[in-house]
Amino acid sequence: VRIMGVKSTDGGRSWSDHFRIGDEITSTFPMTLLECQGRLHLIYQGRGYESIEIVHIYSDDNGETWSAPVPISPVDDYAGQWPEASIDSSGFLVACWKDYKYGSGGGGFFGDILMNYSIDNGETWYGEIQVTEEHSSRTSAIKVDGRNIYVAYEDIRNGGGWMAGEIYFRKSSDREQS
Repeated sequence: VRIMGVKSTDGGRSWSDHFRIGDEITSTFPMTLLECQGRLHLIYQGRGYESIEIVHIYSDDNGETWSAPVPISPVDDYAGQWPEASIDSSGFLVACWKDYKYGSGGGGFFGDILMNYSIDNGETWYGEIQVTEEHSSRTSAIKVDGRNIYVAYEDIRNGGGWMAGEIYFRKSSDREQS
C-alpha cells in the first residue's frame, strides 16, 4: 500500500492533488504526522523488513520530498503494531508501539509497549525501551513535554479478556531514564 498526501497552503480552503510519499505501509494501523522546527515527521507501520516494523520518515521541504525510511522498532521476527508518536518544540521526538518481542498474551493479540526516542528532531534514534513487561497490552498513546514522557495504554492483566481491558498510565520525569 502506498502513502499518499495532500496539502493546503491557505488554511484548508483548498487542497493540492494527491501526491505519493512512499510505499510499503501497512494500512491496518494508524500513522502519526507531526511537525517541529519546519520538519514534518511521519511515523507508521511499514513492510519490507523481516517482520512489520515501526518506521520514521521526515521532510524538510513541506512534504515535497521525504527521507529514506528508518525502522525505529527493532528489526526482528516480531511485528511492531499500533504506533503513536509525540514531539515537543525542542525536537524531542518519542514513538511507542505494541510488540510481541518479549511474549504475547490474550490469545496472542496482546504484547508489550515499547518506545524509542530522538533528541535531535528525528536525526538519531536511541533504541528500544520496554515500557511494560506483562505481555498484556494492546494500544497506547504517548505525549512528551520537556523532560516528561507520558504513556497511557490498554492492558488486560487483571483478566476480563478482549473487551474488558483497563487503562494504565506511566510517567517518566527524566526522559525515560527511570
